[in-house]
Amino acid sequence: MNSIESYDKAIGLKGDDKYAWNNKGRVLLEVNKPEKAKRTFEKALEIDPEFESAKEGLEISKEKEEEQKLEDYARRILEFECERNRSISKEEAFKICDIPYNYIDDVFSFISTREGLDFHSLDEEKRDGLERASRLVIQKLAKESKRNLFEKGVRLCDIVINFKSKSIEECKRVLEYIREVTQIDITTEEIDEKTERLLRKRALDLPQEDRDVLSLILRLNVGIYQARKLQAALEKFEGESYKAPSTEISFLVKEKKERKKTGDEPAKKPEKTDEDIDEVKAEIDDQEDEEEFCYYCDDPTHYKHDCGDLSICPQCENEHAGEECPECGEVIGSADKEDDEMLL
Repeated sequence: MNSIESYDKAIGLKGDDKYAWNNKGRVLLEVNKPEKAKRTFEKALEIDPEFESAKEGLEISKEKEEEQKLEDYARRILEFECERNRSISKEEAFKICDIPYNYIDDVFSFISTREGLDFHSLDEEKRDGLERASRLVIQKLAKESKRNLFEKGVRLCDIVINFKSKSIEECKRVLEYIREVTQIDITTEEIDEKTERLLRKRALDLPQEDRDVLSLILRLNVGIYQARKLQAALEKFEGESYKAPSTEISFLVKEKKERKKTGDEPAKKPEKTDEDIDEVKAEIDDQEDEEEFCYYCDDPTHYKHDCGDLSICPQCENEHAGEECPECGEVIGSADKEDDEMLL
């Protein structure tokens, strides 16, 4: 048994119980039945004309009843707008939509008045709710007719007709949210973790033609604010790549390039004569006669450092690799053995 049935039972037992009539009226207001609530408050006031709670309830129910009438009349006009795909005149409202003469101005004003909404003052819960609503509205309208959406935009009549369970006030709030989001400037500071995740895992996989706000809403199933943040983030990747750091070293290979370009062959060395060969042999014999000793260990050796002034055996060359030559100051051993930290 619900509350209304409970009060009906109490009234059945005692028909002059003003409190039962008054409390039933309060419950009827809560379930948005102002016309029935008005009658119950009037019944309570018949029992006690000075019953303040019933007087207050009666005033509220009258206001709610007027609001409900405006809502019903406004829906007729908005349905006409959607059917004819144009706004309606006052004459048409009176003649075709059957709007009472004394309500025409009030209904037109009710439809035209914008809901005040400050995007940046919305708390997280309200913003999330309006964001979800914007996604549902735009997706449904795009599914029906993208062309109409492009040409007319999102209209109040579209939202009201497609979401009949929502009041016109709620529909106007969603429309105002969409209008606000389309006008605000999106900064890089608003690119949060959720946006980065969508960007990395989904948005960047879309082709260029699907990176506008509407396509992002449809393809990624997000609201208009999230789609605008993604679009702003995607713009970063449209610029040119960085210029790779480099330096010219052509002077190091200039001679080789010129040689390749002109096709000149390097000069051939003259062939050695028998006299030249005898002189070389004599020089080798002289060198063998002059025995050298390693600078470090004093063992006999025929090896020398690259400078030609330092005698050094192979073993000591390995042991002292990387050190400076006592004679010329250059490094002993192969350049490959230099410390890799020198590259820094």
